Amino acid sequence: MSASSASLPAKAINRFGFRLLAELVKDEPDNLVISPAGLAIALMLACNGAAGETQQAIMRALGIEGYGLNKLNQSYAGLLSAWPTLDRRIDIRMANSVWVSESAQLKPAFRQLSETIYRAAVQNVVFDTSAVTIINDWAAQETGGRIRELLGPGVLTPETLMVLLNAVYFKGAWMRAFDPKLTQAGTFTRADGTTQPAMLMQQSGRFDYFSDEQAQVVRLPYGEGRAGMVIALPRPEVRIGTFVRSLGVEQSAKWAGLLMSREGNVVLPRFKVESALRLNESLGALGMEIAFTGRADFSAMFVEEKARISLVQHQTFVEVNEEGAEAAAATAAVLSRSLSLAPPPFRFVADRPFCFAIEDSQTGAILFLGIVTHL
Repeated sequence: MSASSASLPAKAINRFGFRLLAELVKDEPDNLVISPAGLAIALMLACNGAAGETQQAIMRALGIEGYGLNKLNQSYAGLLSAWPTLDRRIDIRMANSVWVSESAQLKPAFRQLSETIYRAAVQNVVFDTSAVTIINDWAAQETGGRIRELLGPGVLTPETLMVLLNAVYFKGAWMRAFDPKLTQAGTFTRADGTTQPAMLMQQSGRFDYFSDEQAQVVRLPYGEGRAGMVIALPRPEVRIGTFVRSLGVEQSAKWAGLLMSREGNVVLPRFKVESALRLNESLGALGMEIAFTGRADFSAMFVEEKARISLVQHQTFVEVNEEGAEAAAATAAVLSRSLSLAPPPFRFVADRPFCFAIEDSQTGAILFLGIVTHL
């Protein structure tokens, strides 16, 4: 949850993240984690290769419509430069790569932008059965081994033109570690009201804290304090799904501004969350549906090929314990050829009751309207 002083791309990333999370959660959701930053950067690469309505649709999904693309690219370049030097006690890495079919020709401007602004290695590959292994190995290497099977068998085919990849890795020690001797067995109440055993860490001291009628909010810093985990705990009567859908950049900025150092006691479970998400439908709901269809326009990317996004796959990992947190995410946006296939012949068999109408197609008036239930 960001402070109100966040930069333009950070604000856009956060707004996109809250909107996507709200789209993904259910009334009694399962564990879920996404990387808004990793997803946004992979989609920014796609956005730069899009044109016309498709580019506008991706910008709408990312919440950056109305901003100049050149300015946004420079802002994202600034983030990519800043993250590795965030804190000398925190390991944070971001990597991008572009994998292009040997049969496709990239436009020079897109290749240059990918390599210079987004620091993406552009490589040619044959999209056969070995390509999945090559790409999964890249993701594993860039995520400290935490994301090993980003793409499954059969995802990449001879019709695949490109895979845009992003990987994020974070490992940070708490500024003040939890004492393992104070960790005790307890219970955690699930979203459905049932309970399960949990190992509960605890520590007392001064924390940045805020509470209102909706939730308690606390920030636990990592390293030297520039990064931290903000935890929002809804009141017992507030359902987690409803709470998540009420969140947004404005709410989180308000909370960030109200956090004050207070004495208190924090009890937090050890936990590990992993998610594997196919995001086509959810991203379509955010406004970029056209990018997944045959009407997609990625003419700023390829010299000749007509392409669409066939898959956005996102995999994440977060583990929290007494020492700190480790987190990883990998995103693959797969672009494939848009094939203009004729629809298969239909078969219409009226061998059961049916309705009918006799209409005047010139005026649109129905002259006769009826049903047939027997012959």
